Amino acid sequence: MRIYKAIPRLSVVTPWLDHPELIPDYETAVKIADEVVIVDNGSDEETAEAPVQMLGRLGYPKRHLYLRQRDNGWFSGPTNEGIRKATGDVVVAVNNDLKADPSWISAVRHELTDDGVYGPSSGQRVVDNVSIPYIEGWCVAARRETWQRLGGFDAEAFARPYWEDVDLSFRAMCLGLPLYRTNWFIDHLSNTTSAHTPGAYDHSEQNRLTFEARVREFISQKREVADATAQAVAV
Repeated sequence: MRIYKAIPRLSVVTPWLDHPELIPDYETAVKIADEVVIVDNGSDEETAEAPVQMLGRLGYPKRHLYLRQRDNGWFSGPTNEGIRKATGDVVVAVNNDLKADPSWISAVRHELTDDGVYGPSSGQRVVDNVSIPYIEGWCVAARRETWQRLGGFDAEAFARPYWEDVDLSFRAMCLGLPLYRTNWFIDHLSNTTSAHTPGAYDHSEQNRLTFEARVREFISQKREVADATAQAVAV
């Protein structure tokens, strides 16, 4: 008897602030997702209606979800809120400045069969000669259970951009969760929104220092454990 695996439901989560001109490409990219969760980040009244109308064309309110915040919550907090409200087995956090053929959604459904953090773009950061790989935050996917285990992005330490994606990947690796670089057909229109948002880069340097301190603390703890283990063995 042939056993068929159920196709996982997929949710896309995106924080949104103004920029209605991004709607056409975004709508094309996400139109076959089972659920699209838009977290409006305090858009102006005249632009806030655009993502609502888009969701309406995709089946809202019967399908999809729209959450509106009065103020700009930036990235980590609103994304986490969208992830918590999403109902899919697989949840993909994506920026709104992207272009993609809808087929990338099908690729995500079929590839996310294991625990781990997935994404089409990756990088490396070096802290005290230790190279740390990461999945870039403009498109990050994981199974629901993985997001829950990670607790999402660290919205307390990284309330403002950037480095929250590096931290997410680092925490995943500390938990033994692998990172997967994918070949999904999706492109990021880099910094389209950040470049037009005052203060978007103001906390980047402080966030870097926060992340590096976290890495150093982790390395120090590992050394302490290794030293204690070595002493116990010697005894």
